[in-house]
Amino acid sequence: MSAPLTLVWFKRDLRVVDHPPLARALEQGGPVVGVYLWEPEALNNRDFDPRHARFVAQSLDDLRLALHPFGVPLLEVESEALGFFEKARSVWSEYRIFSHQEVGNAWSFRRDVRLKGWFREHSLEWTEWPEPGWERGLKHRDGWDERWGQGMRQPLSTLAQKASESSREWAQRWEGGTDRPESARGTAPEFQQGGTAQAQAQLDHFFQNAVGAYRAHLSKPLESRDSCSRLSPYLAWGNLSLRQAFQRGLSELEYGRNKAGIRAWASRLHWQSHFVQKFESESRMEFEDLNRGFSSLGHVHRSDHFEAFVRGQTGFPLVDAGVRCLTATGYVNFRMRAMLVSFATHWLRLPWQSIAPVMARWFLDYLPGIHYPQLQMQSGTTGINALRVYNPIKQAFDHDPEARFVRHWVPDLAHLPPGLALQPWNLLPMEELFYGFRKGVDYPDPIVDFRSGIEFSAMWHAERKSPGVLEENRRILARHTTRDRSIVQRSQTVLKGSIPTNLEDPEAVLF
Repeated sequence: MSAPLTLVWFKRDLRVVDHPPLARALEQGGPVVGVYLWEPEALNNRDFDPRHARFVAQSLDDLRLALHPFGVPLLEVESEALGFFEKARSVWSEYRIFSHQEVGNAWSFRRDVRLKGWFREHSLEWTEWPEPGWERGLKHRDGWDERWGQGMRQPLSTLAQKASESSREWAQRWEGGTDRPESARGTAPEFQQGGTAQAQAQLDHFFQNAVGAYRAHLSKPLESRDSCSRLSPYLAWGNLSLRQAFQRGLSELEYGRNKAGIRAWASRLHWQSHFVQKFESESRMEFEDLNRGFSSLGHVHRSDHFEAFVRGQTGFPLVDAGVRCLTATGYVNFRMRAMLVSFATHWLRLPWQSIAPVMARWFLDYLPGIHYPQLQMQSGTTGINALRVYNPIKQAFDHDPEARFVRHWVPDLAHLPPGLALQPWNLLPMEELFYGFRKGVDYPDPIVDFRSGIEFSAMWHAERKSPGVLEENRRILARHTTRDRSIVQRSQTVLKGSIPTNLEDPEAVLF
């Protein structure tokens, strides 16, 4: 009996190496057709942006080329998943679906629940493989670090044979083969480009040219653009698997150069999995405070503050430079992201729920499993982490003392000397005349008082001692950390010198 048609459903796994569903489909023989669904619910979701669609389209172009030698055609269909698979029954009659599991957001979870019920009703097989780095249905973290290390060292799955020659004939039964939404078309050279070839080139560049400066420039808004690995969008959309990146780091250690930088970078791969696992285990944090005890911190959605923040017009130069850079390029380094969240939630007192969707649209490397745990960690609603109220003035002098980043992204301040570009409110009347600059006109005055962050910190520390917060802390620690923390402290599952996952690092996940 001939093997049935296998549909390999690609989602955030746009690659061919280390792709067990694809490798298994080819091993079992028979026709294999790849499918990517441009799902309207995703395209219209509050967290999706044309920058994401373009990156995915570029990745699919690369994926199609990579699949060609193995005889696997790739269909792109703009359709809700259930509608596609319903129509597929009339086109192909019988088929099975192989895919990776997905740590998505609420809409993708609801979609998968509907699909599983429908597949059962119609006796269709849907086999899912976990992505390396996290586990479904986990109730606690005991043994997680050890299993993570074992999983990262497993051999990469590769494609050993071609699909049946009839695969293209099966694909041609579907009318049309590339059905892309308008938002996925066009190019934007100021953003990183998608695809495994681009990902591999960036990986090579990092280890050959940048890793030596990685630790020194990790927190610098300008220098980090060249010294960080810049792999986060390729990991977020699956052009590379976490295991591929980790194993490349292991191989680079053998050369004996820049070992400290490689270890620092590799520890962040571990952190990436930690936060994704956290979201997988408690995905309600997409909408609710992880620690339910925080209910009276004084967060209020003020539309004037929100609009000033998202337009980069707060009157705080480093904040505004960060927002403008992020909206224009899809990237700022981790410290800048943490500072932006801190400023919005601590200084402006905006609820993190207000900024979550807009920042998701800004980040080219948006991944729900990173986005929501990090937003809550930086905004202070986890309860188990120290509060970090970033001072945007101190951050500017610490990490952009010559105001090169600020003056590039806030051209209103470009002709001021560094000290005044970072604090334009300090200009004296004579200096305003000399530099031809009008405070509050050419660039806005600060929209909140400089004591705002300090006041929030005092409120937070008082609230943290409440019985509700303390009770929730115990629950969170039991769910998201190992019960024997001494084991974690001794753990060497990542690389020698790695950071244990029960001590959450403030600069952990952007590589």
